[in-house]
Amino acid sequence: NVIGRYLGIGVTATGLARGRPDDVFGLALARAYTTRAWRRVTPDAAGAETVCEVTWQFVLGDYLTLQPDIQYLVDPGATHRLDNAWLAGVRAQFHW
Repeated sequence: NVIGRYLGIGVTATGLARGRPDDVFGLALARAYTTRAWRRVTPDAAGAETVCEVTWQFVLGDYLTLQPDIQYLVDPGATHRLDNAWLAGVRAQFHW
């Protein structure tokens, strides 16, 4: 296996912004550790991949929720071949 151990933690809070009682703010940190066996056979393998994440879920009425998300990856893919990276995205949920 590539991943031998994983540690993840996250926290969310609802109603932090005045007038937005249903919005949800979230922070998370995850770390996936590679196995020694994998590192022995993969010359550029890193010891782990780490992801820091921040997100905010905006409830926009009864029918729409938008959730922008920003992540920072350290040693993405658990390899030293790639630079650390920023990722951003938005999730849209339609309710009917």
